[in-house]
Amino acid sequence: MPSPAFGPPRSPGPFTLDARSLALGRMLLGALLLWDLALRAGDLTAHYSDAGVLPRSDFRLEAWDFLWSVHTAAGSKPFEAGLFVLHALFAFGMLVGFRTFWATLGSAALLISLHGRNPLLRDGQDDLLRVLLVWGCLLPWGARWSVDRLRGRVWHPLTGVSGDRVLGPATVGWVLQLLTLYWASAVAKLESPWWTSGSAISNALAMGRYETALGQSLRAFPSLLHIGTFAVLAFELLAPFLIFLSGSWRPTRVLLVSGFVLLHVFLSMLLRLGLFPAVALAAWLTLLPPSVWEGLVRRLGVGAWGGAFAPEAGARLPKGRPLLAFGLAAVGLTLMLLFNLSVVAPRVPVPRPVLWAARALGLQQYWSLFSPNPVNDFVMTDGWVELVASLEDGTELDVLAGGGPVRSVRPANVADTFANRRWRHYVANVLTPWPVRSEQRATVEASRAAWLSWRCAEWNAHAMPPRRTRAVRLVWMQQRLGHPEDVPQPEILRRAACSVSW
Repeated sequence: MPSPAFGPPRSPGPFTLDARSLALGRMLLGALLLWDLALRAGDLTAHYSDAGVLPRSDFRLEAWDFLWSVHTAAGSKPFEAGLFVLHALFAFGMLVGFRTFWATLGSAALLISLHGRNPLLRDGQDDLLRVLLVWGCLLPWGARWSVDRLRGRVWHPLTGVSGDRVLGPATVGWVLQLLTLYWASAVAKLESPWWTSGSAISNALAMGRYETALGQSLRAFPSLLHIGTFAVLAFELLAPFLIFLSGSWRPTRVLLVSGFVLLHVFLSMLLRLGLFPAVALAAWLTLLPPSVWEGLVRRLGVGAWGGAFAPEAGARLPKGRPLLAFGLAAVGLTLMLLFNLSVVAPRVPVPRPVLWAARALGLQQYWSLFSPNPVNDFVMTDGWVELVASLEDGTELDVLAGGGPVRSVRPANVADTFANRRWRHYVANVLTPWPVRSEQRATVEASRAAWLSWRCAEWNAHAMPPRRTRAVRLVWMQQRLGHPEDVPQPEILRRAACSVSW
């Protein structure tokens, strides 16, 4: 029987989602969240404890776009480890669909908290995963392929599912959030001289921390990259509109999803973008239409085991909840759209309570990567970073190079000099010339000092005389963007003396 609030729509319109596609997206996002937590756990002390690169006393949440964080309640490694374990349990619950609503809510809340603990690590992949999980709390994506379904206990406080087609306020919000990612990005690109001049992709490929072998090789074809710049811009601006044709021409939905999947796969080959492409793919796969699953049943014969995940008729929407569902989705859409407006059109006045509410709910988002405006000297500067350690025996080495010699020429691949993407993004943030006397500038200066102190302690804890470090300095080896042949111009950003009494 159809849900008394939202019965199965007669045709798959732009905001109608298939319950199986939602389940696929839920499982993929749960797996990616687990992977993200595993990667972060390798730097638990360095990135999230008071002994690391950003002690809690050195920054204020509000200055970095967050209003709350449970992770800032204490600064010890065991406390942070406990939160990581709890977070992993919620993420695993999402993956397998066990008490799916609560698992999603817990995952989203702890992700907001985690991002607030060290905002110097935050990037686009974090924003995308976070806002998707917030919207996922409103979706009944545990109705298929879940432990809840196998136990006959599919439940959601706002909506139920009867049949494979799902349409409601949450699906509208989910689709518009995904489309806004590309429209906001396209608007930022239209205002950036990099994109209007056709040099954006070439400049992005030249940025050391994003380098890949394929991307570096393609820089030999500037005309192709020039055309590709405008092609990407046109695709991001126009392709999302195809979703509104999906109710009248059935292949549209498959073509749209396929197009964005190919775009993100291609970009992941050109640039080191971390989990961003994978998170975006997981989101787009939630838009797969019923015809895809029906085709799999016919061609692969999965109907037999698929019976264990048959439509759940027991989940009903209690009276009065449709208004709550509409209200929550309307609030989410309003906050999301106005926050993006404040980014792409900063001169348009947006009430502060709106921005505070967006930050409190984890809906703050920025989609302007590789779209600098204005283009200043810092934007057009590239290079690499060295942490030069002076040892007791008088030698100097670069601790970022695993204790190798200090480099005099640019590394073959700058991105390889960092342990992982989190370190790459952290370094990019501590290099950023924030305005003098701003809270962000003070945070960055304090974090530079904490970073050098942590590096000293880490090195000397495992070194024997005379290989202990007496002092370390942070050096920014600068070159013009896109000119790796330039003689680097070193700038010492910070010095620190190291304690050698252990």
